[in-house]
Amino acid sequence: MKNSKLVVSTLALAACAGSALAQRGSVLMNEFFINPPSSAGADNTREFVELKGQPNAPLTGIWLVQIDGDNSVGNDSTATGAIDQAIDLSSYTLGSNGLLLIRDAAIDIDCSFEDGVQGPDAGTSVVVFNFTPDLENGSATYLLVRNFTGTVNQDLDTGLGGDGILDAQPWGEIIDVVGFQDGDDVDAGIPSYQYATQLGGIDVSDRLPGVPTGFTSDVFVRICNTIATFDTDGLSYGPFFFDPNEVIVFNATTGAIEGQTLPADFLLSPGRTNPGDGNCTTGPVCNDIDVNNDNSSFDPTDIDAFLSVFSEGPCVPAEASCDSIDFNNDGSLFDPCDIDAFLLVFSEGPCTLCGV
Repeated sequence: MKNSKLVVSTLALAACAGSALAQRGSVLMNEFFINPPSSAGADNTREFVELKGQPNAPLTGIWLVQIDGDNSVGNDSTATGAIDQAIDLSSYTLGSNGLLLIRDAAIDIDCSFEDGVQGPDAGTSVVVFNFTPDLENGSATYLLVRNFTGTVNQDLDTGLGGDGILDAQPWGEIIDVVGFQDGDDVDAGIPSYQYATQLGGIDVSDRLPGVPTGFTSDVFVRICNTIATFDTDGLSYGPFFFDPNEVIVFNATTGAIEGQTLPADFLLSPGRTNPGDGNCTTGPVCNDIDVNNDNSSFDPTDIDAFLSVFSEGPCVPAEASCDSIDFNNDGSLFDPCDIDAFLLVFSEGPCTLCGV
């Protein structure tokens, strides 16, 4: 039995290929609010980042990183390519509903038109973290990475004045990445940068053809296989809704602009399931590629560990603690689909079910 499983594993390894970034990790940036409507202190009390993945999953070794894309023209910034934020998420765990809400203040956010204030779902893990500096309102790139070795204020774009190309990447693995550009800079012809597309992610800026110009997005949100970015309306305490004249909808896998908008009643839902998520079929979410949990991803020991456990052997190295071999979390153990999914993700491809 063990030998037959190893033969299947070897054949799957030989056939494996892929390059897409979409959903290759166990956690994604699901929603974040970078520019609440103008009000005294709104940027210090209503900003948030929401992550989504497998229920109760630990975030060991994962960091949230923000790279500045602004420049010194017009006093926007003097730190093009500098790391503004580097938040170690290792001590956090996703909630029983798969959500983690990182807030900048321990106050309520109203996410409905109903009387009273709706807070996060009971199953959401909530962390209060004072973003310093605030989340960037202009051009910026946000990443979830593993094995981060950089420092805050480190310049990653050392070309003359910053040329929009990263010269350093102080991380071992990119799990998710999205970039914005300041609409005012774009319209004025002032250089500003996002670094997401060169890293295999999505640029949700208004500079793309066929979308309205002149706005800098306030919000990023995933709904099934769709990404939306928009300007926000509403009072500083909420509810927060979108400006129908300043909204872009993307395909979350390809980055292509979709010919649609959001439902008219769409509202931000910090710490709650995004409106529309319950009415669609979402793709599989694979386990983290660091199978033996040694905080080193995409290395041969993870292949050795996965194949050993799949063949009913021990986790390797001996002191390691390996994840479940149900890699694509379809509820079926010891089936070739898990091998296919593992090797595809290991090759930087998407998480898949058999035949999908």
